[in-house]
Amino acid sequence: SDGNKDIKKVVQMVFGRVPHQLCVVHFLKNLRAKMGVGIITEEQYMDARHNILKGKKPTLLKVPSDLFTYQKVKGLPRTNQATENFFRFVNLRTKTLNIFRSWKTATNYLNALILYRRFKKFDSCKGKNRSFNGSAPLELAGCNITNLDYLNLSKSSRKMVR
Repeated sequence: SDGNKDIKKVVQMVFGRVPHQLCVVHFLKNLRAKMGVGIITEEQYMDARHNILKGKKPTLLKVPSDLFTYQKVKGLPRTNQATENFFRFVNLRTKTLNIFRSWKTATNYLNALILYRRFKKFDSCKGKNRSFNGSAPLELAGCNITNLDYLNLSKSSRKMVR
């Protein structure tokens, strides 16, 4: 997360003992803001940035331990960029929700949209995530989706909403 204490509390309440990873990008952005108002020095910021990006603890500043959770939990990302991109995607799509005549129809639309995203194969990953291309998020999570059709699953979930 971006370090918001309320988000951390809710995640722990909903998901229990799921490990928390503080987003490196957000942490450095917040640290830079502290430098801008004189709370930390440029030297402290540069030391922190240099070491954190290399996966090491800074020598001049104390940092939260959940900044390095990704080193202990295999597959955990250092940033929440993918999550934020997903929420941006959903936000763009949900702007259209006010055109639906009922909450049930809007819910069915969102269920179908989320299923679509879980089944859609990645095709534009770069860098170390390049190996994700050609696989869907559900496949990367270990699910066999070979004979599954997200549209039929979407129809099943609509019956559950009624």
